[in-house]
Amino acid sequence: MLNTAKCEVDEFFRPYLLCSENIRAEDEFTLAKHFSLIKLKPFSSLPDAVASHADMLLCPLGDALAVHGLYYAENKDLFEKFKIKTVQANESVGKKYPSDILLNGLFLSQDLYGRIDRLSSLLTEYASEKIFVKQGYTRCSVCKINENAIITADKSIEVAASARGVDTLLISPGNILLDRYDYGFIGGASVTCRGKIFFFGNIEKHPDYLKMRDFAEKYSAELISLSSLPLCDIGGGVIYEQTHK
Repeated sequence: MLNTAKCEVDEFFRPYLLCSENIRAEDEFTLAKHFSLIKLKPFSSLPDAVASHADMLLCPLGDALAVHGLYYAENKDLFEKFKIKTVQANESVGKKYPSDILLNGLFLSQDLYGRIDRLSSLLTEYASEKIFVKQGYTRCSVCKINENAIITADKSIEVAASARGVDTLLISPGNILLDRYDYGFIGGASVTCRGKIFFFGNIEKHPDYLKMRDFAEKYSAELISLSSLPLCDIGGGVIYEQTHK
């Protein structure tokens, strides 16, 4: 049975979820039961297909969100309206890889995984340890169960994380939609909050669903499908915890 209705978030403490304005209506309907949604507009400096993707625009750093400086300037009213604390990355960003991955680093605790040479100094200076991986779209490529357990289809990430004691489930690539690309990534098709992993579409349609379900259950985590649609990479989502009513 499709699991879309469980795990309502306390109505008096609903985290903000920043995600692409291109979220599908069916997914948004369910997600809005759990979060206060903030839809991100596209950033013209990034490739068109991922220009509004949260994992390309933002990166959580403690109690603040790292954001491209120009994008912040263009959307200052949005961040101020929701009282979101930000720090701005002012390195140049472009439409072609790897100039588009400035904020696409993955933090597990304070260990930073990614193309370290192409990430913003905001990320590298915040990190306690820096681990280089070949996959530049590191955060896109990882579904985080918790700080010590991840799911990915990328072998370079699996090898690097496992070497540092992170429990890593390697799944098959593909089976996730991404506009204008052959396929998307598991991290971009999911968002994790308080032991719940929400998927944009139906995670049960993925060929490795049972493996992922069993892996998550080891950590008392729950996989939740937001709709019956095929899985879709919309850049995941960034959680910003703040008490508001």
